[in-house]
Amino acid sequence: MAHVITADGLTQIKKRIKELEQKIIPKIKERFKRAKAEGDLRENNPYHDAKQELGEALAELAYLKDIARQAKVAKSTANGAIQIGNTVKVKINDQIKEIQITSPVEANPLENKISYESPIGKAILNKKPGYKITLRLEGGAQIKIEVIEILK
Repeated sequence: MAHVITADGLTQIKKRIKELEQKIIPKIKERFKRAKAEGDLRENNPYHDAKQELGEALAELAYLKDIARQAKVAKSTANGAIQIGNTVKVKINDQIKEIQITSPVEANPLENKISYESPIGKAILNKKPGYKITLRLEGGAQIKIEVIEILK
């Protein structure tokens, strides 16, 4: 299944892959090798820590390579509707916010990057300025959303 991702997101993933391959994993392997040389592995915390870190780094590398291999870069259209990668000014429950619509891999609410698969992302994707909706979330909460402007 293709991962729809922004061009910037794909660049960041490729940068992280390079960092893992050229810096992080070689350093962990060296620590692993040194710790293994210390002898008795049953009570060798540096060995077990390095082994755990190496497994996590290799898993992250495999995951990111899979995403990069299957990535489909989102293309913007000139139809005036919100697309993946757009930064949008919205009113959410009477608060004006600027959010970027991204892939799930790139999403980071602390940076105002929300996934197109999130409730808000789904609600406003392919919509134009002036669009209004009230979302009903699990538990009965409601969110009023108005698309004000597509910034980029």
